[in-house]
Amino acid sequence: DLANLVNEAALHAIRRKGGLITAEDFAEALDKIQLGDPRELHLSPAEVERIAVHEAGHALVAQLVDKNTPLRRVSIIPRGMALGVTQQSTLGDKHLHTRSELTAKLRLLLGGYAAEKLVLGEVSSGAESDLQRASDLAHRMVAQMGMSDLLGPIHLETRSEHPFLGARLATDGGASDASLHEAEQEVRRVLAEAFDDATEVLERNRATLDLLVAALLEHETLDADQLQALLTGPGPTPSGERMTTGSSASA
Repeated sequence: DLANLVNEAALHAIRRKGGLITAEDFAEALDKIQLGDPRELHLSPAEVERIAVHEAGHALVAQLVDKNTPLRRVSIIPRGMALGVTQQSTLGDKHLHTRSELTAKLRLLLGGYAAEKLVLGEVSSGAESDLQRASDLAHRMVAQMGMSDLLGPIHLETRSEHPFLGARLATDGGASDASLHEAEQEVRRVLAEAFDDATEVLERNRATLDLLVAALLEHETLDADQLQALLTGPGPTPSGERMTTGSSASA
């Protein structure tokens, strides 16, 4: 809550021997509350590079497909259960999300996975949480929110007890096996299209992606101003026609 945030910010200001509580103190306090304390892990240089590639992929895709939610910070410092984090600013409460907004969210979630595959040639277990969140979101879009042109306005029950696959469509007597199979295939298509779109963004802006990776390896954490300087220079462009329409099927 707010009191906890203020207390954590005050403690951070004391630790840095600051006279006043600054915006940076509040940012650090929010990180501690949301993500946990920084962890010291003995990571190999190859692992650190992979984390930087992964987070740079998230950041670049976020910048180019979700311009209404600016980036706040990108870091490769492990915190809590996360080895790295890409944070966007929250501009007030939002209670409704359009299909195009959720599609952009899918692309963002798959940006790290796509970057690993593009830059390093193969993916790692670090993308597991992103894949689970993307799969759950795609299931809700297709089976519960009516955001599939193929299936149309339909609501199918889901269950989420599967430890690896996340939410799965459930048979509750109200839908045929054929309908459930069709929905599962549509979820796969939506995810594959979001991955292809994220990859396209990264390929078209490979030089900027490499700059982000290098900056993260040098500084470990990039704030909003640093990200703005890196991402708004010459070069970064959104992907082609399919992405600009936002009409494919997407916390």
